[in-house]
Amino acid sequence: MSIRALSFRALFLCLALLAAKPAAAISVIEPIAFASWRDAPGTTSFGAGAAMGILSVDVVPTYEYVFVDNASEWAVNVDAHFPILALPLVALYIGGGVAHYSSSPDIGESSTDTGASVLIGGKMSIRRLKPYGEIKWTNAGPEDVVLTLGMRFHLFD
Repeated sequence: MSIRALSFRALFLCLALLAAKPAAAISVIEPIAFASWRDAPGTTSFGAGAAMGILSVDVVPTYEYVFVDNASEWAVNVDAHFPILALPLVALYIGGGVAHYSSSPDIGESSTDTGASVLIGGKMSIRRLKPYGEIKWTNAGPEDVVLTLGMRFHLFD
């Protein structure tokens, strides 16, 4: 499946989720940027996405490019974050979602894999800065643990 087709499917899913709820139920849409480290094969990745607050749940579709030698790899995730502790400056959450991982090595056959992920994370709110971090386990692609640090950008106040 091409990246264009997968991107259109992710965009359609996000728009369908937004259209299914009344406008009053959608509280915030925050763009996000992040860097991740994957334990197998010990690679890093950079990505972007958006956190869409719907009632008390955040729906977070993301795209990340994984830096590996002699291949082109990327992942698309759609996660849901459920709050477990919400304080004025810090919030902890758990979640899960669907992950799609694609690998195109320079030599050999390309592969794609779709799977599930579970995660636990925390986010802070310091004025307009909204850093976050999470630990995710996924079975899409190389089954691994993903450590993520990123920033949420609140556009409207």
